Amino acid sequence: MEQATQVTIAEAVKQVGAALAEAAKEYGPDAVDLALMAYRVDAAQQLVLGTLMAALVLAVVKAYLLFWAWSGKQIEVVGPVNDEGYFVGRLAFGLAGAGAVVLLSASAIYRLLDLSAWAASFGYPELRIAMKALQAAGLM
Repeated sequence: MEQATQVTIAEAVKQVGAALAEAAKEYGPDAVDLALMAYRVDAAQQLVLGTLMAALVLAVVKAYLLFWAWSGKQIEVVGPVNDEGYFVGRLAFGLAGAGAVVLLSASAIYRLLDLSAWAASFGYPELRIAMKALQAAGLM
């Protein structure tokens, strides 16, 4: 099994190398540089998107805390007998906020922990190309 995997990995790497060599023949050496730059940009985009999602998590949590404080003051004004609307609002906003926080957090963590994106963004786009080829071959 391990030898078969090594053969398949070697074939996937060979295919990537052949594709880059063919692109260099057909479009010139700038095509390879452009392809590497495209992978760097894709990786940087993943990291920026992950950072944006992490910032949105903080914004949702802050908005919920502000809403909680505001609705608590409103409950004090109207009294505990007439607070059903505020309770429903707190519950609905809490559930929606929790769902958003869970989804955004999971996506941010997934994107920010992608080591190939970090490596490609800061100098090794070849690693990201190899990982994408292995994923396409079903080996990752």
